[in-house]
Amino acid sequence: MQRFLHFSAMQSGLGMMPYAGAVIVTGHLLRPVMGRFPLRRTIMTGFAILLIAPLLFAAAAPDGGYAHNLIPGMLVAGLGGTLSSVLLMALGTAAVHAPQQGVATGVLITCQQIGLALGVSLALTVFTASSADVFTASGADGGPIITAFRHAFLAPAAMAGAGLICMLVFTRRLAVQPELASDHTELAQPV
Repeated sequence: MQRFLHFSAMQSGLGMMPYAGAVIVTGHLLRPVMGRFPLRRTIMTGFAILLIAPLLFAAAAPDGGYAHNLIPGMLVAGLGGTLSSVLLMALGTAAVHAPQQGVATGVLITCQQIGLALGVSLALTVFTASSADVFTASGADGGPIITAFRHAFLAPAAMAGAGLICMLVFTRRLAVQPELASDHTELAQPV
């Protein structure tokens, strides 16, 4: 927003409001979603939606502007990211007894933050490698900056795809409705 669209720092911060709004709205809808749909499938749906967001950003057109290039991706990222991360936390702590819930949540949040740091590092590495000089003024077609951003957004798309594959492989034997279980031990039983 600041480098290519020439937004001020405040405009860029306010420009993130569609993402924040999508996270808030999705967060309010999670409880009914958890009660109505299988948790594992909903998480996989979240990862699939999350995979679409960076592809929308990667398809940005140099003349598309803020509304066309950024808002759709932010809305989709807020929806998919909230579905996948919050519900994955619920699935990851469902079989943990109450006294250990805090520790389990802490471990999961730590892993989530490590993944976030790796994802940002990977995207920035791809961004930098995609153009010899990304900080020069762009040409009429967006030049090296828009090309570098397009390539960089493929990294989070690949990570969301990896998350979807991990959900498919590592959770296929778990029960999918932890909130319906009266005893946490039945969650670890094969379906």
